[in-house]
This record gives sequence, C-alpha cells and structure tokens, in this order.
Amino acid sequence: MKIANLLLVAPCAVAASLLFASRAEAAPTLAADVDAAIPIDQNGASTGFGGALRFGYQLRLPLIAVTPEVGLSYHFFGDDYGPKVFRGFAGGRLGIGEGIRPGVYAHVGFGSVSIGDVTVGNLVIKGPSHTSSALDAGIFLDFTLLPKFDLGVHAGYNTVQGDGGALKWVSAGVHLAYMF
Repeated sequence: MKIANLLLVAPCAVAASLLFASRAEAAPTLAADVDAAIPIDQNGASTGFGGALRFGYQLRLPLIAVTPEVGLSYHFFGDDYGPKVFRGFAGGRLGIGEGIRPGVYAHVGFGSVSIGDVTVGNLVIKGPSHTSSALDAGIFLDFTLLPKFDLGVHAGYNTVQGDGGALKWVSAGVHLAYMF
C-alpha cells in the first residue's frame, strides 16, 4: 500500500471508529467461553474441549474497554484417562475499538489437574491429581454492535504447574458476554 493511500485510509478508519464510540459507561458483565483445548508436549493427552464462566465489571471508554474479572473453567483432554482441569482465576481483558474490538487477556489463579482412574479386573487404581498455580494469556476479537452483548473469538496459552512438570495447552473458541 502506498504511503499516500495509507495517509487517506488511516484518518477515515479513525473517523469511522469515533462514529461508533460510546460514551464512558461501566456495567457488570457475565461471559461464557466454549473452546477446543490442544495439549502442548503432553504424552498421551489428546485434543479436548472445555469452557469458562467469567464475571467482571466492564468499563467502556471511547475506543477502550477494560474488564477486571474472576471466573471458573473446566477442560478435559481425550478419553477417560486424559487430564481434567478445573481452574479458578482472576485477571482482566483490554480491548481497543468499537464495532470490531481486538484485545488481550490474562488471568492467574489455581488449578486442579486429575487423571482418570484405571480399572484392572476388580481393582481400581486411583489416578494422580494435584492443585497448583495456573495462568492463561491470549488474544480476542469481539463484535460489539449488539446492544448489551459482545460476541467474539479467542485464542490463548494456558498452564497449570505440577510436580512432574506443567500441563500446558492452547485454547481456541468462541465467547459471549452480557452486560447488565
């Protein structure tokens, strides 16, 4: 793209964004995520699914949305013997723009990882489990033109620490947030 075209397109994009900019407002927000979970460097774990419920308080300024939030998530990997992860977390989201809003998110908390029990004849061998620190970070893209709702897609890196090494995975999915 030539510099002259860029100099013409950039101000038009900013002007269009300002047309959709809302006044400053804050609202409690309830959000739900559904995503695929792809393990990283985990022997025996296969792709799984999961989701999260998040509650926060979204502050919307013209062209900026900041949401401190807390939440719970659950992910499972593969079959009955794959890891299952339950997490509680706190963190936030930062989005820039109106209409279409790209942004970043990050959370810290605690996670519980458990491996399914194995049955051999009449003997049940309890699978290992542990609880440790957890974190996630990623990016999102929200569609914000619906009143009271934001609909979007997200992708992120997730980890729960452990004695034998961390359980790490990439998540990618969709989310819906409702502003009260």
